[in-house]
Amino acid sequence: VEGEAFTRSRNVTVQLTAAGAGQMCLWGDYTTSPEDQCVAESNGWEVFSGTRALVLTTGDAVKTLTVKFRDAALWSAATSPSATVTYDASGPTPGRLVLRGYGKDDAEDANYTNRETIKVQLIGFTDLISIAELQVASSAETCGFGGAIWQPYEYDTNSADTVTVYHSLNGADGSKNVCARTRDAAGNVSAKVEGSIALDRAAPSFSVAISGEGSGGASTSDYTRTRNVRVALDGGDGSGSGVSQMRFSRTGSFADVDW
Repeated sequence: VEGEAFTRSRNVTVQLTAAGAGQMCLWGDYTTSPEDQCVAESNGWEVFSGTRALVLTTGDAVKTLTVKFRDAALWSAATSPSATVTYDASGPTPGRLVLRGYGKDDAEDANYTNRETIKVQLIGFTDLISIAELQVASSAETCGFGGAIWQPYEYDTNSADTVTVYHSLNGADGSKNVCARTRDAAGNVSAKVEGSIALDRAAPSFSVAISGEGSGGASTSDYTRTRNVRVALDGGDGSGSGVSQMRFSRTGSFADVDW
């Protein structure tokens, strides 16, 4: 008895091989299965055929089919081969979407990333059978899957319900909406889960003005008679992640200057 490992349809076809068989009788998890498990007098006996169409019983589960063969003289085969198929008509539950970009010193950051490639994780997914692929897409607008490919994933070695793929963000810097969904081995597709992360590849832009104290205490940008001066910064980070730190140097070298 041969069949597929998974199906999302109750309508299946069983492949059968038996040398010299004239009749066969199938029973198991399908709608018209004989309740007597194919005893010699069963009404389930029929002319042998290499294929048999069946309708599986309802409910996502592993379904078992068993068959008996006998020849024209009604001698039954010594063994009754069987096969199983997992009926799974329900889409996976995708779990929680976690996005991880890269910030200062290449540390992972859930809010911003300074490079196009980010880590996409689904945590806490569930399915009757294991998920086979992930599909990820991103956009500055509403996130959809047009043109997105299904791709293999990596399991987290520390967590059996966490899977990871890597995704490249496209377009200009700014906030990106990222969506993901899973597909199991039977072809069922989960609902979409979404998150957002900001792509920031541009450094802040600033101009600097220094003013000191001149004659009569007046502020001047040309010279100063005190060591205490005022440094004014004008600029910003545009649509980026925002300015969080700064550092100063009197020589133009920042090799030994802390943020």
